[in-house]
Amino acid sequence: MVVAGSAVLAVWGTPAPTSEAAFGAALRSGQVRAVSPAADGRYGLEVLTPLPVGARFGGGTGGASVVWASRWGRLYRTEVSTLAGLPDPSQSAATGQPGDVASRVDVYRSVVATAAAADVPAPRVGSLGPYGWLGWPLLLAWLTGVLLLVAGPQPRRVTKWGLFWVLGLPAGIGLAWWVLRDAPWDPRMSALPAPAPRVRGVQPSGAVRAGGGTSFMRVLVATVVLGALWTLLGRVPVLGPPAAPPPGSVTWSVVWGGGSHGSLHE
Repeated sequence: MVVAGSAVLAVWGTPAPTSEAAFGAALRSGQVRAVSPAADGRYGLEVLTPLPVGARFGGGTGGASVVWASRWGRLYRTEVSTLAGLPDPSQSAATGQPGDVASRVDVYRSVVATAAAADVPAPRVGSLGPYGWLGWPLLLAWLTGVLLLVAGPQPRRVTKWGLFWVLGLPAGIGLAWWVLRDAPWDPRMSALPAPAPRVRGVQPSGAVRAGGGTSFMRVLVATVVLGALWTLLGRVPVLGPPAAPPPGSVTWSVVWGGGSHGSLHE
């Protein structure tokens, strides 16, 4: 139950990619509770990515980007390159250049100003608060599992090195497999004679024991498959990001670093 609960929290707290317009619509409707720079941390399944494929399926960011939390604690990642790249009309070539701080859009002051213009509570800026910690229980469970693996008895279906790779399956799937299918958690498997540390293949008990290389390849393939499923689930309206509103229906209140104010319609 601990593993399952931690996995659910981690999945819920993994940012889903969404559009800048959808972020603006959610902000103006009072749905955004907190906003943070995307580069400031990893969230949900992102805090535990032993394999290079990782958990950030479809979550790449190319320009200026933020992570924001909805009123239900669901996290989203949004590129705000259109907003951040808006030129300050009050800056002339003589008084400011595009690289000057004064001529850059202050994204977070713009977020607060947009919320104020829509007469909704301003979101917390700079920190997601408790919403940013949803992946840590799963990380703690994973670290506990690794310590138990090192100090515990030999697993029956896979070597310890192979089981380490199995534990790398996203969303606690590998940890759950160990708890449900192998020693020391399964009494039936624990009753079998403990194999030598690096012995692989068919054991006298009849169990087939995989090594590190085989386990790594299986986990790599399984992670890619899980990534594809994660992407498909992200397209389900209930589970995925909020839909983008019609073009031109969202208005941002833009604030530049020099104090200038303007607006953006998208």
